[in-house]
Amino acid sequence: MTERRLPAASRSLRRDAALAPRLLLAAAVVGLSAFAVGEASASLAASGLRQAPTDRESLASTFRAIRASATEGAGFLDRDRPVMRRFLEATAASLDGRADDVEVVAMDLQVAIWLDEDRDRIRAGFDRMASLRPDDPAVVLARIDWRESVGELDEAEALATLERLAAETPDDPVLLALCPRLMDEARYGEVVELISPRIGETDSVELQVVHGEALFNANRFDEAAAAADAIDWQRPGGARLRQRVEQLRTQAARHAEWWTEEQALRAAEAEADDLPRVALQTNKGGIVIELFENEAPNTVANFVKL
Repeated sequence: MTERRLPAASRSLRRDAALAPRLLLAAAVVGLSAFAVGEASASLAASGLRQAPTDRESLASTFRAIRASATEGAGFLDRDRPVMRRFLEATAASLDGRADDVEVVAMDLQVAIWLDEDRDRIRAGFDRMASLRPDDPAVVLARIDWRESVGELDEAEALATLERLAAETPDDPVLLALCPRLMDEARYGEVVELISPRIGETDSVELQVVHGEALFNANRFDEAAAAADAIDWQRPGGARLRQRVEQLRTQAARHAEWWTEEQALRAAEAEADDLPRVALQTNKGGIVIELFENEAPNTVANFVKL
């Protein structure tokens, strides 16, 4: 019989590795709907923000401008940094009088992350946010993202934290942080179990893609193909995932056909029950290996002769 092999599930079917600190930490943490992003300036320095803000209203106004530059503009210019430094001087002064002002703490931390000149201040800001909002997943997720972006993340600790969060608050951001890490550990069945209840509710294209990829890597190819067909990558946030969706759809359909053939071969060989077996002794105990002689006669012959 001609040798044939079922290709292993592709580990490349995973989320992109690009990570960055959450741009809207302050908004996520305290729901700063009043800080709606307005028209982005070409430069903060050109926007008239030449004095340190002196009251709560001017803090909010300055934060709006900084956030607009971060999210709608082309990023920060070198001449923007003095504006951001003055803002942090003002938030520090404000917090001297009221250290538990969670909105000012969040704004201070977010701008410190963007400026990235004082990581001790960022660490202290996260500690303060954690004490003020101990049960807020947004704080935990932002801290994990930042630590990963600067190479300070303890993966085992992060995984344990995310698993605890998922048990308490299995929402899209938590699952998107946890599930790719579980995929890296080949815990595909757990990923499917975590995401499946959300599929009918979520608007996240990325979560749907991760769900399909987990099904694929768990050898549930028909389900993976159906999951891929149900993904509308043209929904908001989906365009950047188009290639992953198309790859999942193509790979799942192809592997579903191969898997059907493979299952038929295994059933026939199990009924014949005439495949050679080899006993191996390891320092962890004994292993019995069944060799697929019909599908790979040359490889099996070479192995047996070793």
